[in-house]
Amino acid sequence: MAAYFNFPEIFVPPFLPLAPPAGVEYHFCMKIVVYQPVNAAWKNALSRLAADFPAHEIIWGKEQAEEHLASAEVVLCTSFSEEQLQQARSLKMLLVSITGVDHLPLAQLKQRGVRLANTHGNARYVAEHTAALILGYFGRIAPFHNNLASENKWHGFWVGKGLDDSWQSLHGKTVSIIGAGAIGGWIARFLRPFGMRVTGCRRSIPAVLPEEYDSMTASLTEAVDEGDIVVIVLPSTPETRGLFDSSLLKRMKGKVLVNVGRGNIIDEKALYEGLLEGSPAAAVLDAWWKYPPSGETEGPPSAYSIHTLPNVLASPHIAGFVEQAVNANIEQACAAVREYLEDGNPRNEVDLSRGY
Repeated sequence: MAAYFNFPEIFVPPFLPLAPPAGVEYHFCMKIVVYQPVNAAWKNALSRLAADFPAHEIIWGKEQAEEHLASAEVVLCTSFSEEQLQQARSLKMLLVSITGVDHLPLAQLKQRGVRLANTHGNARYVAEHTAALILGYFGRIAPFHNNLASENKWHGFWVGKGLDDSWQSLHGKTVSIIGAGAIGGWIARFLRPFGMRVTGCRRSIPAVLPEEYDSMTASLTEAVDEGDIVVIVLPSTPETRGLFDSSLLKRMKGKVLVNVGRGNIIDEKALYEGLLEGSPAAAVLDAWWKYPPSGETEGPPSAYSIHTLPNVLASPHIAGFVEQAVNANIEQACAAVREYLEDGNPRNEVDLSRGY
């Protein structure tokens, strides 16, 4: 006779006897290791998971995770190196509690036959920040504030300036969303009420047009040509890296380019040169080409100092960094574990060949 119990490092069922009754053997079905820092929200979600699945061992805590990595069949993490993958000899399922997976050893995961799933709990929050950036740029919020706060300098009607010194409304403009997935859908929902026309661009066109869009196309150039504002919400894959090259940027004369995807989707040098020439007219960027080394808080985000140009609004890749998004990703990650344990099919499984 077998009985199944869960022994996570900080969760011990109060009903567990010190030794099994005669004829009863305790054993686990599957070992799940949480290979990342665990806060209170994580502990709450994992404790619920442990209580619902007592047949499986759920382990967290840095030392414990290191100790059990080699025998883990499921790993929850935000990053996972090729070296760690080699250590995880029993790994069958890798679940990341973030959306981007371009930093993971995808080719090695595929070669090993390890499945991968991500989370999309940050979608509406990335979209919210994207909308805020667009409103901030067209509303000239940063320059108006900086001029008034540091120079007592006024603008517009109150100092006899003409409409060339006004802000711009989004009403009547067209926004093209390149990457009409979960984040793109929320961006459309937030911007459309301003009286904007919303065009989505994606590889496969759904049979029924989602209600948040006015149109959908599979043609990148068509979407770029149509939009007054072009928003990039693409993952970094071999197909998307450098996608916005000089030839595509030259089509953006007078347009505003927004990137909340990955920096390397845009050719950095081509964007710098294009911004100097007005093609695009401006850029609103949350994703960059360079980041500070681990543990440091300063460093230029561009080799060409794109962030210092007057027609650029810069954000430090923070669109998804908000408490609600972090908590939503935790819940989605634990829900994916639950689904994997129940039927082997977690939500948001990544196509390792495509990288998303």
